[in-house]
Amino acid sequence: MRPAPNPDVPSDPLLQLLPSEPPWSFLDLPPAERAWRGRFSLMTWSMGGTTVFSWSMALNDTPIHNAEVIAIVANTPDERIRYEVERRRAEDQAGV
Repeated sequence: MRPAPNPDVPSDPLLQLLPSEPPWSFLDLPPAERAWRGRFSLMTWSMGGTTVFSWSMALNDTPIHNAEVIAIVANTPDERIRYEVERRRAEDQAGV
């Protein structure tokens, strides 16, 4: 399943690109944590991961993993994430 607009996260425009049915554990997170975990899920998916794999990576909750992901997301502009998600969608539609 590819990401589609998600009405459950209206306060963060980039997270509108997440699948319409994210894991419940994601929806229970505080907004700041949803922001970086959601972005990492989009980043993982856009690099070729399945939706399930991207969520498993984004919701992995170990201290070292979290610190690394927070740093990666902080250094990746939202525009780049959006571009990569749109690129992946286009490739999927073209059958690439």
